Amino acid sequence: MDDDIEVGVLMRMAPTQKRYKMHKFQHFYFWFLYMLLYVFWIFFTDYKKYFSRKIGAVPLKKMDPKDHIEFWAVKAYHAAVFVVVPIIFSAGSIG
Repeated sequence: MDDDIEVGVLMRMAPTQKRYKMHKFQHFYFWFLYMLLYVFWIFFTDYKKYFSRKIGAVPLKKMDPKDHIEFWAVKAYHAAVFVVVPIIFSAGSIG
């Protein structure tokens, strides 16, 4: 079960997904959409899975305290790298 490949009609990421005419051009626009998709996974989908305790319809195993700490540490890292650091460096270049 890999719900990350279910990204909508703009990208076809598995042979089981329906093929549309626009998919023959996805190698041109894939890079931009995949970049946005990564940000969506990091800042939305991971939290949805964490709090619902499911990936799609499949329940997650019970997490021990180490798993919770690791999850939140990685989320803090991503927030720092993708939000805080860019704000600091862009604010410094304005003045």
